[in-house]
Amino acid sequence: MKKLLPSKRQHSTGELEQTEKKAYEGAWADTYINTLSMKETAISIWGIERLSKHLVEWARTEDAFTLTDFFEITGIPHGTFNVWVSRYDILAVAHNTAKELIGARREKNVATGKWKDAMIRPIQGHYSQVWRSEQERQAHLEQSKSAPGTQFVVIEKMPDTKEVPEKQ
Repeated sequence: MKKLLPSKRQHSTGELEQTEKKAYEGAWADTYINTLSMKETAISIWGIERLSKHLVEWARTEDAFTLTDFFEITGIPHGTFNVWVSRYDILAVAHNTAKELIGARREKNVATGKWKDAMIRPIQGHYSQVWRSEQERQAHLEQSKSAPGTQFVVIEKMPDTKEVPEKQ
């Protein structure tokens, strides 16, 4: 099979930069090793857009439990996907949307008793910004409660009674 982009190892630095520039300006955005076929695969800007749409559509299904599932289905390595998220705004938006959709489903399924809280809690912060912020706030409150230093306790004077006369 003919490679869609020449291997980067075969070029000098100048040729490599030109190849990458042509790939960006032309049809191909990047290449990656597909983990399903273990072959180098090219992806276009149009392919990145399709992937973004597919990610959000998949995240809306009941089968979407973790993003790792999506990487297994598509054959895109997690590291490669993260590089693309930093490079392409449309994929970054789709990634954040997918995380929020998955996070909301996870919370709902725990709240309704379908899933156990202990199963979801350890990585829920990855999927829900609201959940992560609340956990950080609670941790900060706990830390401030146990902060070392002098603590003052104010006890108001108790009124005198027959049982407890004023001390002389």
